Amino acid sequence: THQDYTNIATGGWEEYFTSQILELDHTADVVDATWQGECPKGAWVTLTVRTADTVEALENAAFVDVKTAPRGKYAQYRLALGSKVGSTARVNAVEITVAE
Repeated sequence: THQDYTNIATGGWEEYFTSQILELDHTADVVDATWQGECPKGAWVTLTVRTADTVEALENAAFVDVKTAPRGKYAQYRLALGSKVGSTARVNAVEITVAE
């Protein structure tokens, strides 16, 4: 019996969730991004962000590590949930912290 744990659409080990676009109160630096949930042995979660001054620029921006995200008025995060053993991480909450 063969079991394939890869993403059917991409053939990769990860599934992706992209948040809605978040409008910040002002142009700011995203200084932290964290997630809460469960991550069993053999699974992983990667959280990346993108920021920009306009929605149009945001849609064309790359997702990066929070430490390298530029200042922006708009932000969005992406979760990559991966596993090579069939176990699945579960994310209950994501918190994005911006500089005041």
